Amino acid sequence: MNTLKFTANENDGKLWQVSNEQIRHQLCRVNELHNGQMKAFEINTGSVNTSVLLIRQDNKFYAYANKCCHYKLPLSKGVLINNRLRCFAHGACYRVDTGDIEDHPGHGNLPKYEVEIVDDEVVLIAKKEDLEKLERIKIPEDFEIEPKPIVAIIGAGAGGFTCADMLRQNGFRGRIVLLTREGTLPYDRVQLSKQPSKKPQDLLLRDQSYYKKTKIELLCDSEVTNINWITKNITYKQLGNQLKSTPYDYLVLATGLRPRKLPSSLLGHDLRNIFYMRSLDDADKLVNKVKSPDINNIVIIGDSFIALELCGWLTTGLNEKKNISVVMRSKVPMLRIFGERIGHAIQKIHESNGAKFYSQATVTEITGHHNVVKFVELGTGESVPCDLVLVAIGSDLCTELYENSPIEMTDDGFVKINERLETSVDHVLAVGDICKYPLRVFNLEDINCQHWQMACSTGHQAADTILRYYLGQTKAGVRSLKTDFYTTPIYWTTQNNKTTIRYAGYTRDPENVIIHGDLEGEFKFVAYYIVDGYVRAVAQSKYEPLSSEIAEVFFHRRNIRKEDIEHDIWQPTKDYLSIVVEQSHLNHTTAIVNSHITDEYIQEFGDKQNRPALRGDLYMNYGTPQSGPQATCLPIGVGLSYDELTLLSCDVHRNSQNVRLFDIQTGRLKHTITGNQQMKFHRPSAVMSNARNNILIVERDYIYITEPDGRLVQTIGHRSIKQLYGIALFRDRYLLTIDSKATDNQTAENSRLLLFDPSSGQLVFEKPIVINRESEDILKEQNINHIQGKILPETTSKPRFLAVHNDNIYIADLGRSLIYGTSVRNQFEYSCTTVFGGQGRASGEMNDPSGLVIDSGGNIISADSKNDRLQIFSSNGEYKTTLKLNERIKRPSGICTNRAGTQFYVSCYLAGCVRAFNISY
Repeated sequence: MNTLKFTANENDGKLWQVSNEQIRHQLCRVNELHNGQMKAFEINTGSVNTSVLLIRQDNKFYAYANKCCHYKLPLSKGVLINNRLRCFAHGACYRVDTGDIEDHPGHGNLPKYEVEIVDDEVVLIAKKEDLEKLERIKIPEDFEIEPKPIVAIIGAGAGGFTCADMLRQNGFRGRIVLLTREGTLPYDRVQLSKQPSKKPQDLLLRDQSYYKKTKIELLCDSEVTNINWITKNITYKQLGNQLKSTPYDYLVLATGLRPRKLPSSLLGHDLRNIFYMRSLDDADKLVNKVKSPDINNIVIIGDSFIALELCGWLTTGLNEKKNISVVMRSKVPMLRIFGERIGHAIQKIHESNGAKFYSQATVTEITGHHNVVKFVELGTGESVPCDLVLVAIGSDLCTELYENSPIEMTDDGFVKINERLETSVDHVLAVGDICKYPLRVFNLEDINCQHWQMACSTGHQAADTILRYYLGQTKAGVRSLKTDFYTTPIYWTTQNNKTTIRYAGYTRDPENVIIHGDLEGEFKFVAYYIVDGYVRAVAQSKYEPLSSEIAEVFFHRRNIRKEDIEHDIWQPTKDYLSIVVEQSHLNHTTAIVNSHITDEYIQEFGDKQNRPALRGDLYMNYGTPQSGPQATCLPIGVGLSYDELTLLSCDVHRNSQNVRLFDIQTGRLKHTITGNQQMKFHRPSAVMSNARNNILIVERDYIYITEPDGRLVQTIGHRSIKQLYGIALFRDRYLLTIDSKATDNQTAENSRLLLFDPSSGQLVFEKPIVINRESEDILKEQNINHIQGKILPETTSKPRFLAVHNDNIYIADLGRSLIYGTSVRNQFEYSCTTVFGGQGRASGEMNDPSGLVIDSGGNIISADSKNDRLQIFSSNGEYKTTLKLNERIKRPSGICTNRAGTQFYVSCYLAGCVRAFNISY
């Protein structure tokens, strides 16, 4: 029996063995699930009934509970991209290799199970008690804390609680003091406006046993009155006005918001039966009062999320009918969030349930009888009868503690923080609604996004920042911690217990929107919000998991262009956006969208002198290594099949001229694609795969698209083509290549970039590659010229390889030993942005640069052909490091990597084989 163990699992197949403590359950055959795929399996025994999610990634299997830790919805309906699994509904995100929570909302990690491969069958092995768990908390049973350091967190909302939770689960062993002015355990605040009658115990983020187990010192009914920034001491007041204090080594400010009150200048602002919504206590008082038989007329002032969600609850969630009126200053509800068209549709939904709206109205007075509200008077002269007034007109910052302090504030009163959530005071961080931070996913500065997920995510980052101090910058445990705050905003709103809108991204201009779907009837739509020609946010209803898919598109810094979604051919549906995500994986030689290990290395160590080497350890040769005149194989282009089960290698030896397909695990030659009457092979130089596992082969005059067995599907070409080199996917749609001999005189200066539309085979764009001495001088003046070595004449130019990152195209000029960085904007407006390299052997110099790979951070990995090495440069061409390989690569040519970024495949031209390396540091 052949047995191979992993730590992941899932299946709906045979039950092999059950004991009192463990089950073995056959899920499926190995080949039933390809890399990048997942499937749910129901496990039904006499004592266990559960759903298990099996994921295959990088030829490994992982098995987890199939319920998201947030609201227990099935993860099998979610979005799987590289090492990230995102819930389809609310956007919680988990690491595939560990099951740990990667982004929020939600808390806790996925229960993880073991799998074995037994005679080509995937078998789940799990304890019954683990299969019954809904989440996994990483706290050992014998956990003990240390007296120092002390982290004090002021505020136990989403940001404060998440910071405490992630600190403890990721290895912090010092004291954690969590202070809250409320008298309850931390809870899910967003449910208060959606389901205010929900039982408090059902809203808790954790029960009391969690705080006991983790030894987090939760201090309820504790209001901080003073912070001594010099002595690092907090004074707080508890019940009975008893003053206490606690020292701290690290301080996290998470004081959040309070409801904005009616102005004291408004007559009637202090009458009875005026309610606000922020806390469990607020919800309890509101629910009890609303159910009173003497409450018939309810007026909501405001059109915020809280206002409209409570309107939905009042009109559809009560047993008794109430008269609900909404008074708002805007033309339609949520105008500044979703725009006028969607706001109008939301209003009609509430009106159909009996609510009445007073638009563009101001409240001039609230009149009462016996000190109880009776009428809301409007500036229009109308009087709206009321027995209860619910005020939801926004929130104010709870930042009084930081006024006149060393903490730097923005002009509009927010706490200013950097990418690590650090304030202007050492070891003081801020999270959640009170601060402004960089939103790197869109390269924005000083953003404040007041949503639950963003508060959780800032708390997570603050914990990672503190852990880096605590664990030390060089320990291995730091590697999984985020260096800088990086997330995609995502939130949701429920309007009438049935109608849900899910939103991902960020925009300040909700009117610049393209909407597809039905707003008036079924309320099934997709809204794309456009900024500078690109989609930067999406709102959708009934198109799951679209918002989560686009959140991942944004996270991986892929662009969706306005023209991609405004024409009929690019229908804004789930299917289209799935293609966008899939196609971002099409060209593994040029576009890496996962968290790449080279990017992690550069982020962690930068230009530090005492950094470890970035290593490559040989683990496989594809083809028989050979050299000298007896060599029968000269590999150039290299790629991976979409399922990452097959290595693709172009052989340009005069006696071969073919594309070889190798089994990725065994190195065995599976198949060879050779020329025939339909496909003329003279020098197949580049290869890639698409999401259908078709193979795209660049030949001298054509691009051939074939089935894996070599059957021709499509031929793409143009009568003016002379010599093609390189291939990449551009804008998730077009095929990009180089015509290196564009005119009859065959001067190198006339080489050009070509873009083909593979759906039609048409040439849609061509642009000369003109990087002459004049262009280089201009770049030098702009301080974006990073040429280190000798500059060779323009007449020696030989553009051969290329790579793409977003709208940036990098071209390796083998003849001049240079790499050009270019940018294509809008409707193919083309410009050169950087040039680097230059002939030589020193670091940053190169000699015949060839294959290129771009990692998730935009860093460039270049095969330096005649120097037999792989170098890494930043996106602007600054030299970073050279990979330390334990096996020589003789004349490296093409290069590609797996999606996880952990394995590099290098065509070794003079060794006659492709060498695969595991990358680590």
